[in-house]
Amino acid sequence: MYVGSTKSLIGRLKFSGAQSAAREMAVILHNSQILAGNCIIVPVPTATSRVRRRGYDQAKLLARNIAKQYGLPYLDCLARSGQAHQVGARRQQRLHQLSSAYRLKAATSVHDLRIVLVDDVVTTGATLEAAAKCLREAGAKRVEGVVFAQA
Repeated sequence: MYVGSTKSLIGRLKFSGAQSAAREMAVILHNSQILAGNCIIVPVPTATSRVRRRGYDQAKLLARNIAKQYGLPYLDCLARSGQAHQVGARRQQRLHQLSSAYRLKAATSVHDLRIVLVDDVVTTGATLEAAAKCLREAGAKRVEGVVFAQA
C-alpha cells in the first residue's frame, strides 16, 4: 500500500478535488525511463460514474501533465465501454470485468505507434492489461505503462 506523500497526493487528486496534485505527480515521475524517447502519452480512462462524481478524470489530468512535462504528444484515444468498479475485486474478477472494457475512439489510429499508458494507481495490473490489449489489437507497435503508485 502506498504511504506518506504518495498517499497524500493520490488522496488529494482523487478525493479532495485538488487537480493541481496531478502536476506534482508528473514532476515526481519526471525521471521515469519509460518516458524517454519517441512515444505517445495515452490515459487509461476512468469509469464515467467516477468522472461525473469528481468532475474530472484523474488519469487524464496526470497524462496531460506528464506529456507537458516531457514535451511529448498526448492522445486521448481510449473510451471505456463498461462501468464495472474494480475496487475490492480480485485479479481474475478484474480481468473478466475488463475483457472488453476499452475501445478505440472513432477516427483514431495508433498503427505503428509506441504508446505509454498512464494511470494513477495499479492494483493487479488488469486495467493496464485490458487497455494495452485494445491498443495492440488496433495496431500499436509497442505499449508500455507508467503509474504513480502501486496498491
